Amino acid sequence: MKDYTKFYLSSVIFLLIYLLLEVIPAINPSEITRIFLLCGSCLFMYIGGYKLSKAINSNRPMRVNLFIFFIIYLVLLVTLTLFDPIWGRTGINNIIDTNSFKYYIDNALNIVPFKTISLYIKNLSYNALTTKNIVYNLLGNFVCMMPFALFLPLLFKCERKFLRFCETILCITVSVELIQFITTSGTCDIDDVILNAGGAILFFGFLNIPIIKKIIYKIFLREKSE
Repeated sequence: MKDYTKFYLSSVIFLLIYLLLEVIPAINPSEITRIFLLCGSCLFMYIGGYKLSKAINSNRPMRVNLFIFFIIYLVLLVTLTLFDPIWGRTGINNIIDTNSFKYYIDNALNIVPFKTISLYIKNLSYNALTTKNIVYNLLGNFVCMMPFALFLPLLFKCERKFLRFCETILCITVSVELIQFITTSGTCDIDDVILNAGGAILFFGFLNIPIIKKIIYKIFLREKSE
């Protein structure tokens, strides 16, 4: 068995274990276990693709790997924004119930920019638990869309232009909030759009620093940046 085949096989095994744990509620794996299995699967897949690319002298396996990583990220994003109870997501709910929908509008909808962020900042020192939850919420919203700054420009040449990327990430973040509003899962908050898009745009700028950009293209595509 060739080296790259072994790494791909290891990646599949890690991913299957991850999926198995996800579909068996009685096991209820910790977040650390989930991250370990998923990162392990991606790492083995990356190494396998890198070795295969060198063996056939083509970066196509690396591009395929990158696309798979992107799909995995999108699945995790959908899970996080709609179905993960840890973050208060309840899945697709019945919005025909007028009372429930009215309650959602009154308590989980914010269209005033920086209202929620300001409220969080004011309550930062209230107590340790509150501070921890606030930091997780702010930081989580700030970093969760950052991978788009990596995946979109590498996979789609049109997304390598700053303004085009800004338009795309704004459309994505607004769409996510609208879906949460329609399904009444989580909250629909303009401040989430600000944090999500802001984090992704800043990360896009960081990744486009010439030396960083050169390293990224070498690592993920085995080619020189444009």
